[in-house]
Amino acid sequence: MTGEEMERAIEFLMNHHAQVSTDISRLKEVQEQSSKDIIALDEAQAQTSRDVQALASNMAGLTGVVVGLADAVSRLETQMEMRNSTSAKQPKATSKRGWHEFFCIESGQTELRRDAPPRLDSKAAQSP
Repeated sequence: MTGEEMERAIEFLMNHHAQVSTDISRLKEVQEQSSKDIIALDEAQAQTSRDVQALASNMAGLTGVVVGLADAVSRLETQMEMRNSTSAKQPKATSKRGWHEFFCIESGQTELRRDAPPRLDSKAAQSP
């Protein structure tokens, strides 16, 4: 190998080493940014988990409220049925009219009904 060939080989190796060093430097930068991104994603995931847990807790509370409301409506419906059955057994009032007037809206029609007040259940709405 001549001196000139040796110099070209050394120059090639030096250039190649410089390129490899540059590539490694870039890879280190990308790795550092990837590490930062992973840390940010981990923090975001932890916050999302906390948010989901808080929403689940709120949902459980709301479910309890809805169950309580359903129970209250059921009790009120039972009380209304008891009042209606009790008032049906009592003698009619002797006022001028002696009946209750109310409007019953069924199938888009409004009709004047002159009997007992409406009940909360669907059976009362069906009977005239």
